[in-house]
Order: sequence, then structure tokens, then C-alpha cells
Amino acid sequence: MKEKFFLMLSLVLISILFIVHYHEDVPTFKIDNVEYPYNNINYTGVKINKSKIKVAIIDTGIDNSLPLKNEFNIREYNVMNAKEFDPEKSIHGTLVTSIICNSRMISDNNLQDSIEIISIKVGDDDNIQRESIIKGIKLAIELKADIINISLGTYKDNTELKNTVMDGIAKGVIFVCSSGNDAAKQYLYPASYKNVISVASLDSNNIYLKNNNRNNKILISVPGENIPTNFDMPNSKYQKFLTGSSASTAILTDTIILLKEINSSLQPGDIIKILSETSTDLGDKGRDNYYGVGLLNFQKAVESAK
Repeated sequence: MKEKFFLMLSLVLISILFIVHYHEDVPTFKIDNVEYPYNNINYTGVKINKSKIKVAIIDTGIDNSLPLKNEFNIREYNVMNAKEFDPEKSIHGTLVTSIICNSRMISDNNLQDSIEIISIKVGDDDNIQRESIIKGIKLAIELKADIINISLGTYKDNTELKNTVMDGIAKGVIFVCSSGNDAAKQYLYPASYKNVISVASLDSNNIYLKNNNRNNKILISVPGENIPTNFDMPNSKYQKFLTGSSASTAILTDTIILLKEINSSLQPGDIIKILSETSTDLGDKGRDNYYGVGLLNFQKAVESAK
């Protein structure tokens, strides 16, 4: 029987083994701060080289009606066995892609023409199979992605999955993965593999979200409460804000895009070293299971990357 992975917008079926629950709350309020989350991470303007960056988003695909599809170079792939693409079941991937493309880090630096988005559909909002995730990663590596954003995973380690990720890292691919939102003291994969950047989520006060997973593989924490998705269209079926480690991972992916724009030679180990040495310590002194090395400090990371 094929093992299935489930990526959901609500926390259910918590007792079923190896199921991934991404508790992306639909917020009932808006944080009244136009600078959030950028002020939290010490975001500032930067000078960049505008080199070409390929960013693969391994998720549930994107809605074909997205306005940003006319603004960005987006290549779409589907590694699922099912041939039909149902945009109604691509909500998670659509929201993650929207955060990445619509962030100030991209717009402030006019990077729309410098970024190639590789959207790889490995499942839908109901379920994802392990084989599809592996196929998606292999495809992203084959397409020479510089960065791979993965906001899903499994609690069961798998040799083929690990080897595929390790192959990508050996080729210089930077993996940015959400650590999960099940309030579990477990390892989520691929986030917990060596030299993968595992991202935890913070609220607007830089306190870890209560449904965060906790383990010693978490590298860094990034704001993830009520992150704007820029869905302001009337009667849109998509929420305007997203909460959880998927949102945090998207913000960190944008940060790493800029670090690569500043210094294209940066390898996965270099990025991890920069993030580790420039973060703002939170929680217990030093690295801990809640915050990793601490809060992303954008300005210090940029200075270190030069």
C-alpha cells in the first residue's frame, strides 16, 4: 500500500501515523502594522546584482487565475499520477507562491524579471504521496533550481527521500523547509535532514506559535502569524492572511533569494552559517528546540553575505 502524505488547512486526524497537518489558520483579524513582518526581521533596502535565480516551490500547484502569473516567469509542472488539475485543490500552493512573489523583498528590488518560479505540483490539498514528493525534488534538481521551498513533509524517514535531498545539496541546491505545525516533539522530513534549513514560526511579538513542532533540527525562526497573501480581490476564495510555518518558510525563501542576488556563489552550508551567526537569540540562551538559533536578522545576514 502506498504511503500517503496529507497537507491540510485544519488540524484533524491527529492520531493517524505519518500524516502531515499544516494548521494554516484562517485569521479573524488583521495585524494593524503595515511594516509587519518586515520590521520584526530588521528588513532594510539592499543593493543587489540582479542575477537569475530559479526557485522551485514543491507544493500543491497554483491557481491558473492568479494575477501574478502575468507578472512573473512561472513554469508549471505536475508529477502526480492524476492528469487533471483541479485549481480548487491547490489552495496551499497558491498561498505559499503568492507570499513568495508578493513580498516587499521582491517588489522593493524589482526582481520580478530576475526570478524564475518553478511550481511543481506533487499533490493536492487533500493528500500527497511520498513518491510524488521525491519526483518533485528530482525534477527541481534536474531543472537546476537554486532554491527549493518545501512546506510539507512526513514524520517517517525514508532512504530514497533522504538520498534525493542529499543529492540536491551536493549540487548546491538550498532547501528551505517548514518544520511543521502539530505541536509535536518529532522530526519532520525533509526539514530535519542535515544541511536542510528547518523553519519555525513566530507570532507578531516574536513568540513561538503554540502549534509549532519542537526538535533540535530546527535552524531558525521567522514571523508566520497573519502573513499577507495579497489576495485583495472581491469575493476571492483565498484568505488574505496565512499563519503557520508555511508562511514563515516563504519569507525565509525570499530572504535567501536576496542573499543569492548579493552573492551568487553562496552554497547551502554558507547560507546556514550566515543564518546561524547573524540571528537574534530567543528563548533559552543559544540554540534550542523552540527557536533554533533564533529570529532571522535580515540586515545582519545581508552584511555577512557580501
